[in-house]
Amino acid sequence: ILFIIDWLLKLKDFLNSFQQIPQQTNPIQSITIPVETKKLFELRLNFNQSELLLVQTTNNSQSNALVLSGMMNLTYRESQQRRPLDCNLFSMTLFSCQMNNIQSTAVSIIEPININFNIHLSQTSEQRVFEVNLPQLFIRLSYSDVKLMLYMFQSITKQVHQAQSRDIIPEYKIYQPTRRVSVDNEL
Repeated sequence: ILFIIDWLLKLKDFLNSFQQIPQQTNPIQSITIPVETKKLFELRLNFNQSELLLVQTTNNSQSNALVLSGMMNLTYRESQQRRPLDCNLFSMTLFSCQMNNIQSTAVSIIEPININFNIHLSQTSEQRVFEVNLPQLFIRLSYSDVKLMLYMFQSITKQVHQAQSRDIIPEYKIYQPTRRVSVDNEL
């Protein structure tokens, strides 16, 4: 996966640019519809054997890279007000390597680890708490790893600022289809 921030921001702007405009109805012709109960939203995302690859430069095959790999299970439940979000990261590992020969140049930075985090309401007050359960963490950082990470974070920050300063997609309005009284009533 290449880090394409500008494209992701454009996609977000595009999706947010649509407004739903309710249809104007004539009160004489309006029909009452029974109220439906609200369906509660639940989202589950499972990423198995996934890797996030951050490359120092994309035009050089010998470029350095950081690889974050592992499995993720994310669950959001609207119905559970006390604990709406749970995320489990299994066998997460971070290593640096060269793109032309990943297997033989891989150097582990973070050993495989399982991480659990969730958002829940505190027992004493109605404030949301972000809780992270992190077992013993083994990190090995070299000077070149630190330089690589700093370069990547600066590059990501620069990409975000450049992408946000570009043109924003104009807003579009979506109108409900108009009913044709003579044709639609006969159907």
